[in-house]
Amino acid sequence: MKKIRLAVHAAGVLEPSAFVLLAIGTSALGGAAAICREMMKARPSSMRSLFCLPLLLPLIQQSAFGGILYVTNSENASIAKISSTGNTLQTSLLINPHGIAFPEGIVLDAAGNLFVADEGTLSVHKIAADGNNSELAAGVATPAGLAIDRQNNLYFTDAGSGDIYKVTPSGSVSIFVSRFKLNAPNGAFGLAFDANGNLYDAIPDSNEVFEITPSGVISTFATGLNSPSGLAFDRNGNLFVSNYFGNSITQISPTGIQSPFVSGLRAPVGLAFDNVGNLFVAEHTTDGSIVMITPSGNVSTFASNLGGSPNFIAIPVPEPSTIFMCAVGVLVLAALATFKRLRDCSMAIHRIAAKPS
Repeated sequence: MKKIRLAVHAAGVLEPSAFVLLAIGTSALGGAAAICREMMKARPSSMRSLFCLPLLLPLIQQSAFGGILYVTNSENASIAKISSTGNTLQTSLLINPHGIAFPEGIVLDAAGNLFVADEGTLSVHKIAADGNNSELAAGVATPAGLAIDRQNNLYFTDAGSGDIYKVTPSGSVSIFVSRFKLNAPNGAFGLAFDANGNLYDAIPDSNEVFEITPSGVISTFATGLNSPSGLAFDRNGNLFVSNYFGNSITQISPTGIQSPFVSGLRAPVGLAFDNVGNLFVAEHTTDGSIVMITPSGNVSTFASNLGGSPNFIAIPVPEPSTIFMCAVGVLVLAALATFKRLRDCSMAIHRIAAKPS
């Protein structure tokens, strides 16, 4: 019996998952931490304690990154800033000082810089985190979708010419793929990158989505859609496509298998995922609404009465390494705050284990 008790002591004190759980459990992460503590009381097995960690990760993500959405509204020439609860924090936040007239595509980089395609001034703007505005490209017929690769190169579509442009961090602008290669003389629209650096382009006129490798090799990824407009990838590599005339969202697997995801929407355009897997959809309607779809497919109105006609959505989503570092920081702080409790717990177990049977 004494050997058995010593084995339990070793597992209880030295098991990393148990230490992590105790540390997080005393941190300020709300109800999930309390649930984990109760699970530890009922089932002290260190293996079972691992099941608490998925409950805590979304809280770490949300607490670190706030959940703000930016939505372009072309009809009333505004960009709405919306909180994680669906409240409109500010409208025309970035428009009046910078003369943007008809915003379409919008995207954020990792540094918090906002990029906006402005059909009204035929240009693409960069609005820095400190509010400074600069024009990256001018004379674009119809700037529309935007996307940023891992090297911080900006890509944008010209829905008027069908070309896709590339803007380097130094400001050099060039045609990445021409309309002739895409076979899309009109209508190149939404853009999105997958995890491998391939760029995807929605072509509403031909009801197709093209895949473009980093070296510029083009292939048809999906056909038979219904005016595809917005694109977004989930964390599993599935591509989601908004069908503007089909009032629906199509999910496409990494191997190209299509399946209906949600129907019954109203003229969906822009798509964006938050850092816990919810999909946000801009409905291009006069009352201006944003719909949220959970990973399980539950649909609800997230924000309404934005005015005008919402086009595209941008959400600050951190890189996985950033999330990891945030989690580590939370754990370290919690561990320091609870060191005395862990030490007292260890000493108590030592005393129990030392007692003869």
